[in-house]
Amino acid sequence: MMSAVYLLISQFVYVRQAHSSRTWKPVDARVVTFKFAIAAGAKYDAIDELLTKIFLPEYFGRPHIAFEFTVDGATYAGVNYTWTIDPLGPKDDDVQREHPPGSTITAYYDPANPKDCVIETGFGPHFYVVVIGAIVLFCIGMYIIQKPRELI
Repeated sequence: MMSAVYLLISQFVYVRQAHSSRTWKPVDARVVTFKFAIAAGAKYDAIDELLTKIFLPEYFGRPHIAFEFTVDGATYAGVNYTWTIDPLGPKDDDVQREHPPGSTITAYYDPANPKDCVIETGFGPHFYVVVIGAIVLFCIGMYIIQKPRELI
């Protein structure tokens, strides 16, 4: 049940960013190492990453790809492939194999704050499946907790 609660909360934390990212500007970005991107100031939520590893199975999570890009003469870096969790979407290994360091990829950034940037904008294709699944798991957990002891 805790996994379902965390999954719902983590999805909705990023709903606003995922929704607004649909109108972000595209830019050519260069794939770099994760360490390089963090040193360059990439926005990375280590606590969310840790909680995802604790509460969710290994196949859940957001794939990461480190990249840098230049806007108006300033260089920015990012590590998020997408804002939402997609258990059926690409995995870190797949993304990194498809886009090795040094290759070019299209990234999208928020013109008001270029540090907010991703590779895939909007909601992942399986966003609603994840949310509905989490709601079902939560309801089952609540039923089990509320179930009278004599029926167990």
